[in-house]
Amino acid sequence: MRKIIAVFLALCLTAGALPVLAEGAGGNILTMLQEKMKNDLTTREEPAPAGPVQAEPDEEELSPLEEDPARVAVNLQAIKVMLDENDLKFTYQEEQDSFLLKYTLDSDMDAADVWLTAYDDGVWVRIDYEEEIPEDKWEQLMILCSLFNEEMRLGCFYVDRDNASMGYRFFLYTDVLPPTQHALAFALVLGISMLEYRGEAVAAVLNGNMSAWDAYAMLD
Repeated sequence: MRKIIAVFLALCLTAGALPVLAEGAGGNILTMLQEKMKNDLTTREEPAPAGPVQAEPDEEELSPLEEDPARVAVNLQAIKVMLDENDLKFTYQEEQDSFLLKYTLDSDMDAADVWLTAYDDGVWVRIDYEEEIPEDKWEQLMILCSLFNEEMRLGCFYVDRDNASMGYRFFLYTDVLPPTQHALAFALVLGISMLEYRGEAVAAVLNGNMSAWDAYAMLD
């Protein structure tokens, strides 16, 4: 699955198939990143790597389930460079190798928490609506997530009952190479747009007592 995601992103980025993921977002970061990415595609200049790619570890040093700390560090640096270049405020969570951003959504759901977590073979992107999900809404919102996911080609929506949250997530797979700045910006734009576009339906279930099927039909 990770390789399928990597191929999908590579096709989007190299072919210039950059979707307009949000309308009327004004001067927010989503519009800014989209414009920057379009300019990058026009110039076709590949940004310099965030840091030197470390040599492959000796097979005896790491088990298949262990992360290579050198490659994790390179991917962390790549994420930080992208955030700094776009003047994005973040909190670095060292124990999780993760960056947390607070984002104001252009939708009926007001805000989102964005996590970009580095692994040795890519970046985990998770974006949750900030509003807590009450237990009596779990069932309808899980149905709504299933309806959303039927049309998904990348990533998925989910309800996390342990954290009383709902959001969207996917993995940006890069194998042994660090992610490019363009790919990271694309991942951030994609994730935020997913939440913004579907925010009306989520809010209708969460705050308006609408059924999942009726809320999903609103998106058409």
